[in-house]
Amino acid sequence: MARDGIGGVVMQGFRGLALRVAIAGKAPWDITLTTAGDGHIGRMVPRAATTWTGGGNSSLVPYRRADRLIRLGAWAETSSPRVPASLADLRSAVVAESVRFVLRTGREDGRWCDTAVLTLREVAGDAARPAFDPVTNHPAGWELHLRWLAGLRVRAYAGSRAGRPS
Repeated sequence: MARDGIGGVVMQGFRGLALRVAIAGKAPWDITLTTAGDGHIGRMVPRAATTWTGGGNSSLVPYRRADRLIRLGAWAETSSPRVPASLADLRSAVVAESVRFVLRTGREDGRWCDTAVLTLREVAGDAARPAFDPVTNHPAGWELHLRWLAGLRVRAYAGSRAGRPS
């Protein structure tokens, strides 16, 4: 797998990371993460944040793959600078030095496994951004889990798709 694009957004105290992973010969995988609490339940609850590099980010909704539940999350590497939660501050930090996040997969027993390192090298600003959609863009065999929570997400992304310019 190769990284195709990483984006970021800040809305009303919540910050989010979006990652598009290119998979050879297949549709891309869109991973969207937002600031969230800790623990089994906290990972599914968005939490406001004052920095890009403090606290964890979660997919909120876990995926089911075969017989396993998998959660996705990202934390800034300890060597990353403290970056206030604004795109302007993130842009400045990325220009001065790279900002890195560790992508982790969460197991059902609560443990996290380091999976990849995401390095931010550029902040697009007002440039055209891809429309990330984790509901439709995910690997075969991976499905959103917890039907009630996944249902909320499916409806939210349906509205998002309807509101996008053609």
